[in-house]
Amino acid sequence: MMSTKKMIMVKEAVDEDDLKKLEKVLKSKTLRKSLNTTPLSGVDTLALNYAAQLGRTNQVKLLLASGCEPSYVDKNSWNAIHSACSSANDATLRLLLSHNNPMMQTNDPLPTAGSLLTKINNQAHSIHPTHITHHLPHYHHHKHATLSH
Repeated sequence: MMSTKKMIMVKEAVDEDDLKKLEKVLKSKTLRKSLNTTPLSGVDTLALNYAAQLGRTNQVKLLLASGCEPSYVDKNSWNAIHSACSSANDATLRLLLSHNNPMMQTNDPLPTAGSLLTKINNQAHSIHPTHITHHLPHYHHHKHATLSH
């Protein structure tokens, strides 16, 4: 189990949009191993999801480089792509969709976060977040994190 102090430091770095602080805390190999499965203190979601939700594209890029995977879901079954859509940040969404996806280049046409959410909202009044991935090109929803508190 990752120390609460380090998870608080990750959350603070994301909140403050402090890339240097995040780089420093990510030097911990133990921390990097737990980021896909341990929720951040106080927000109850994964670090990558949280950074994507806030539209912190540079932090998302750093978290991806540190081993975070967009397909892991939090306790609400949301992954980082769902979070990027909720922030309506197209750059973050594009980055997450193209991560480790050899079939998609970053300049390929993608739906914008806003158009994707509009399409989904038009289809149903209430939709489970995992259904969002059915509308994303070349993305496979397959990994589930086991979150512990």
